[in-house]
Amino acid sequence: MSSRYGWHVTQNPVMPVYNNKEEVDNLERLTGTHN
Repeated sequence: MSSRYGWHVTQNPVMPVYNNKEEVDNLERLTGTHN
């Protein structure tokens, strides 16, 4: 797993870790968090 997705765990431990880049990008658009 790329460390690119590690922030999901550190920012919000309740959230699952997304392995799919499209899911992550969609989540970032919804939440407005771009790391």
